[in-house]
Formats: sequence, C-alpha cells, structure tokens
Amino acid sequence: VGLGWENDTQSNISDLGLFGLSDLGWDRLHLLLGGRYDDYAVRSRDDGVLAYAPPSGKANGGRFTWSASLSWRDDSGLLPYLTHARSSSLETGQAGEVPTTLLVSGGWVSDSTLDEAGVKYAVDGLDASLALYRQDRTQLAQIGGAHVSGTRGEGVELEVRWLLNDHLSATLAASLSHTFIEGPDHSFAYIPARNAGVSPQDGFGGAYLTYDFATLKGPGDYDDTLVPHAVVSPWLTYTGQGWGASRGATEVGKAAQTGPDPVVFPAHVTANLSAFVARGSWRASVNLDNLFEA
Repeated sequence: VGLGWENDTQSNISDLGLFGLSDLGWDRLHLLLGGRYDDYAVRSRDDGVLAYAPPSGKANGGRFTWSASLSWRDDSGLLPYLTHARSSSLETGQAGEVPTTLLVSGGWVSDSTLDEAGVKYAVDGLDASLALYRQDRTQLAQIGGAHVSGTRGEGVELEVRWLLNDHLSATLAASLSHTFIEGPDHSFAYIPARNAGVSPQDGFGGAYLTYDFATLKGPGDYDDTLVPHAVVSPWLTYTGQGWGASRGATEVGKAAQTGPDPVVFPAHVTANLSAFVARGSWRASVNLDNLFEA
C-alpha cells in the first residue's frame, strides 16, 4: 500500500578474530585463561521513512576480550573458584544490525566486566553450585532512536541436582538479584498519564512520553524494578519402566514500573505437571501449565 518502515537498517559487518585458551595446573590449583582479539569493520545504512537517525555510518577498530578463572580441587568434591572477565562485542539490535547513530557517536561496541566467586560440589548423585556475581554491561534501547545506557547487575545464584534413587530425581534453581541502571538515564520512554499530571480517566487512549527519563528518576542510579529480585524453581521427576512424570513450580517475586508511583505486579507461583508414556516406537506426553492459577 506504499507504506515504508520507520527504520530500515542494513548492516555490513566483517570480523577477523584470533583466540587462545590455556589450562594451567599446579597440584590442586588450576588457572583457566582465555583471550580473544576481534578486528571489526562495520557499515550501516538506514533507509527508514521516520528514522530519527543518520542515514549512514561506518566504523572500524580492534577489541580485546579475556577471562581468568582460578579454582581449587580436592577429593571432598568441593571446588571453590574466582572468575574475572572483560568482554567487548558489537552493540546490535534485534535483527543483528548496528544502528547508524552508534556508528556516528562511537557507542557501537558493548563492553562488559564480570566478577564471580562461588563454590561447586559434586559427589555421586549430587551436584550443587553457589555463586555470587557482579556484572557491569551496556544495554541498547531503540525506541525513539538508538540509546545505550550502562547497567550493573548483582546477585547470588543456587543450583542443585540430586539423584535420590534409580527412579527419582530433584532439581532446584534459585536466584536473588538486583539490576541497576546507571544514571543519569537520558533515554526516551513512554510513561503513564499520571506521571505527566493527567488523570488516568482523562489520559485514556493517549500516549505520553519523555525524551529524558532522568527528569523523572533524577541524575543517580536506580533499581530496574521491572526485573523480579527473586526466582525459585524446585522440580521432582520420576522415571519408571516406559513412563515418567515431573512436577514443579516457579515462584517469581514482585515487579514494578520504574517511574514514580508505579503499578506493582505481585509475586506469583506457577505450578506445572508433565507426564509421558512410551511403548516401542510410540511416545505420548501431556503438559499441564499453571495448575492452580496462583
């Protein structure tokens, strides 16, 4: 019908990479080292009818990525470890494109730093791991034009896999985390009518936005409350002769809008059940999701 895309970005990317990996050991101490160098050359063109972006852009340059992990192994099954990693990669959109705005402004490479400390435990029938982490990285938003902001994630993760007997096994995955957006956040954002001083009744059917989210959140860092802080998921599985069943649940903590006077999405539990029957080359399975609609 003659309508064009608001954004129509085409990117040509070349990457020449070289990497190496080594595993060094002394007695019970192990050091795993990895490194990679990438030489990028990127060209992009945006033919959109309402792009709010430069029509074209190009950039090139090299980036180095590396990681180091130190661990201690002994006969008890415990393996404590420390990991530090720095990585760089292209800041790409959902379709793998590099926005022209970033090529012109210099934000076309995404940098990340990860620090992690934890312990793993493995004996016959039982595997478990516990990790504390902190990660600094960037995130790309493309509503109202490409914009890159810094984020900081902190948390703890637990994972347990336990073989109780020849037929019964249990798993547990749990995490507590916080994600912070580094301020000032000058991104474009749609906002509720009430944040613009308009009542929900008068603002129904309209769209309200800000070109600078820092005018609502202030110049400092803020907690990304759209991401639940706690997630817990236990599962129990039975496997018999030609049949099996699994029962589990996932509890997700509350989430909320990031603007002032937010709408809060309450914590909830989703329980699931699945089963299968196998006979020769035939197999039938059934899955029931959200059993209790909690």
